[in-house]
Amino acid sequence: MFHIYINGTRYCVGVDCFIFGPGKIKDVNCKTCHTGCKERRNIKGRKIKYISGTGLDKTHDEFYCPKSDKAWHKKGVKLFVESQRTESKRISELIRKDLDDILKSRSDV
Repeated sequence: MFHIYINGTRYCVGVDCFIFGPGKIKDVNCKTCHTGCKERRNIKGRKIKYISGTGLDKTHDEFYCPKSDKAWHKKGVKLFVESQRTESKRISELIRKDLDDILKSRSDV
């Protein structure tokens, strides 16, 4: 997983932050908490070598979860990523249950 910073907050690309070509996507939800992502359109000048592999400056759209700065969300991202990494279906299911518990008990709803 790759990480980027937007306005000082760390995001995990493909989980709580998404980068697409301009106008390709209308909206997207966070994979951790399912909240609708905020958008920044037609971003120019940022090197997105880590995502594209090209290292070229490109115009793109960014979508990011507005809850990513919350402690519960940071823990949730780690659990989500771990649930994807494990080869064990049972372990993944247990991790997902922990993530569900975090989402049910969050204090910002």
